[in-house]
Order: sequence, then structure tokens, then C-alpha cells
Amino acid sequence: MIKNYFKIAWRNLWRNKVFSAINIFGLSIGLACCILMFLFIQHELSYDKFNIHAANTYRITSESESTSGKTNLAVTPAPWAPMMKTDFPEINNYVRIFRAEKSVIGQPGQQNFYENDLLYTDSTFFDVFSFNLLRGNSKEALRFTIHHSPLTIDNKNRRYDKELF
Repeated sequence: MIKNYFKIAWRNLWRNKVFSAINIFGLSIGLACCILMFLFIQHELSYDKFNIHAANTYRITSESESTSGKTNLAVTPAPWAPMMKTDFPEINNYVRIFRAEKSVIGQPGQQNFYENDLLYTDSTFFDVFSFNLLRGNSKEALRFTIHHSPLTIDNKNRRYDKELF
């Protein structure tokens, strides 16, 4: 019986070629859009899930108004974080992250080199975000000392170990 259904469907498709082509094209575009929307939503809901504090982590943004209109910025003045922590008891901790486009790396009296896209952060970074370190202690990693060491994310930055230590 199902064989007959396929035969009838094939005959109708073959008899009404233009109408069938428009319907199949529309169905394929609709399915492709649904799949892309599903993948986009899945991606948006999946990032930052590695962080065990993700449910209680928020980002502060600011809104700037000018003659051309309002602009939303993901940048806030640095003093806001400690000020908000003192004003709002609901805030347990904060971390500020600053991206420097070009920084000088090295010790005084030795050859220095430039590094692009470095991130500077507070010592509370590992209290807010749960990253695993390859070596060392996360409590002491961002403590500032005179002989402080940078944290590297991957092995391409191995020159830090040779040049700074």
C-alpha cells in the first residue's frame, strides 16, 4: 500500500513540474532556515558553560548618547567595579579586564619585545572564572610582584619561559 502512495506522489510531481519545483524549493529554503536558526540558538546558549559560576556572572555595559543617537558599549570606567561592590551588597566579587593592543615585554636592562593583544586583569580573575591552569596555583598566578610572570594560553608563547625567567 505504501508503494502505491509513492507511485501517486511521483506521478503528481512529474505531471506538475513547475508547481512541484516551486514547492520543493520553498520547502528546502524553509528547512535550511530552521536548521540555521537552531544552530545559532544552540551556539548562543552554549558559550560560557565551562564556567561553574556562569549563572551568577554578569557583564556591565554602558550607554553613550550623542548627536547621532545612542550607542551601547561593552566598556565601562575602571572605578565602577569597586564602587559598585561597596554600594551593592549583592555583588560578591568583580573582575576588570583591559585589552592592550601593543605592550612592551621584558625586564629592565635586557632586550624587550612587543606583544600584541595582551589582556590585563584583576587578581580576582580566577575567583570569578573557573579556568584550569597547566601549572602553578590560581590563587598566586595573578598576584603582582616585582618579578611577576605572564600567563600564556598556548604553547606558541614559550619564549616567556626562556626570556623572563
